[in-house]
Amino acid sequence: MATEMATNHANGTSNESNGAKRSHWNKKMQSLLSSIGYTVGLGHIWEFPYLCATNGGAAFLVAYFVIYIIIGIPILFMELAIGQYAQMGSLQMMAHLFPILKGVGYAMIICSFGTAIYYNVMIAWSCNFLFASMQSELPWAGCEHDWNTNRCRTYDIKCQPFNYSLSNISNSPTLISLTYWGLIPSQSSNLTAPTDEFWNALLLIQGLNSLVYLSPMQVVYFFVLFPYLTLVVIIVRGTTLSCSKAGILLYFHAGWEKLGQVDVWSKAATQVLKSLGLGYGCLITIGSHNKFNNNCFRDAMLVSLFNGITSLLAGLAMFSFTGFLAFANNGQVDNTVEGGIRLAFVAYPLMAAQVSLPKLWSILFYLMVMMLGLSTQVMYLENILVVVLDSFPKSVGARKRTSVISLLICCTIYGISLPCTTQAGYHIVNLMANHFTGISILIICLFESIAIGWGYGSIKLGKSVTKMIGYKPWLYYWWIFCWISVVPVFLMALAVYETFRYLLVQANMPISQSRLPSRAMNWALTSYSLLVILLFAICQLMNTNTIKGCYELFKPRKDIYGDLQLNIQSQRGKWHRVPTPTLTYT
Repeated sequence: MATEMATNHANGTSNESNGAKRSHWNKKMQSLLSSIGYTVGLGHIWEFPYLCATNGGAAFLVAYFVIYIIIGIPILFMELAIGQYAQMGSLQMMAHLFPILKGVGYAMIICSFGTAIYYNVMIAWSCNFLFASMQSELPWAGCEHDWNTNRCRTYDIKCQPFNYSLSNISNSPTLISLTYWGLIPSQSSNLTAPTDEFWNALLLIQGLNSLVYLSPMQVVYFFVLFPYLTLVVIIVRGTTLSCSKAGILLYFHAGWEKLGQVDVWSKAATQVLKSLGLGYGCLITIGSHNKFNNNCFRDAMLVSLFNGITSLLAGLAMFSFTGFLAFANNGQVDNTVEGGIRLAFVAYPLMAAQVSLPKLWSILFYLMVMMLGLSTQVMYLENILVVVLDSFPKSVGARKRTSVISLLICCTIYGISLPCTTQAGYHIVNLMANHFTGISILIICLFESIAIGWGYGSIKLGKSVTKMIGYKPWLYYWWIFCWISVVPVFLMALAVYETFRYLLVQANMPISQSRLPSRAMNWALTSYSLLVILLFAICQLMNTNTIKGCYELFKPRKDIYGDLQLNIQSQRGKWHRVPTPTLTYT
């Protein structure tokens, strides 16, 4: 897939003075499916259901979809539209729209790169469990393993009364040992030592990088559509299990008092940014490959619709199995809920092992997780690739060189992923997952909304969208109002709240010599986005010697593709495509 994208870049026609022309999607469906595949990721499966269970059920759903509508969809629409209008990747787009905040583009690329690394590892873990599911017997089923407790028993499904309040999953007799699988180190383990599955992990990660690099673009249809088919099948099976109703009731249980807690709204907002993939620059890249007159408004609405429905379906699938698992282990439903990596690699395998045809449900689940991860991973790669190609439009225009660059990116991600194959891998992945998608992405979205909504101008963006699609989008003034006020103000308030909450947590943690490296890493991963943005802003100001030069940093440049396109149109009275401008920096 990466090689085909690189080929599309290289095959774009060029102009001697203006650099390489932007390549476009071969079909509109490719753009739409790529957007859906990117936004629908692993967080829908193992983060969203857990947040619902622990934050008031239906109350969290209300908070989530309120923020989804007033914050998530406007930013999604903004990113797709501005990428299509500027016909540039995230870094070059920020440098042209609001030069003083060029650092936002760099922060996006760093975030994409870091997320691609831990996504790589989690997909490899899914592959490991997928292959294990194909064995004659599931490795985590039964009681004959060394890591089973003396309370282990083989469960036989029988119909028995259930009052919806039937010990914690951690006490389950058939609980999977992640230490056995090399995902969680034992207390006596050397964290720098390789895991028991070291060579498997190496080969799987390398194989995944090769798959991303070599797959044809048409595979996006399978990557995106197969998970939906699998999710529907899992829901049908889950809802027919004994006492699945208990889990579903927990999903939709309304703890309305939770709506009065700021923390619930904060978690909902953070999950919205994660689930839509906002702030990484990938949606800007997808939009930049659309033709200038593509209906980006329609695409944004469809992507938002599919993404929201997927969140609801994923929660329904997980909670139906959760109710059955509580029934099978005589546990309370609310204590059976797991979140994050443990949901995918502890809770679900345990659920699948206790139903009929366990291997089938295990294979389907991990194949679905793989597809969800790969469809997102490939866009992280494309985002990085586009930035490199746009930064050097004349020197890397040949097909051979673009393929080499794509290969180098894959190899770099593979190399940096290797520490995750050690005993400390689980902790490294958790650390990266928590910080690359937490405060950092919130800060990026805040400054991105300031750069586009205030720097470039929300009214100007609304007019630009109208020119591109040929009509005013539905709720035209609502989008402008969100871009100029609702989004930046809300994100600013949320950033302040999350920052103070993080500082309070860090201040209350005991200081010990052994924890200093970990705390230093936490601070670095939490603050990198803000530091990068401020550093490049200061460098821009220091390199400017005149007041006029400083003023130019706070307004859009005149060589933005969409502006040039519309100027030509107004002068000639007809549509005329101009080549993408040369990407230079001050």
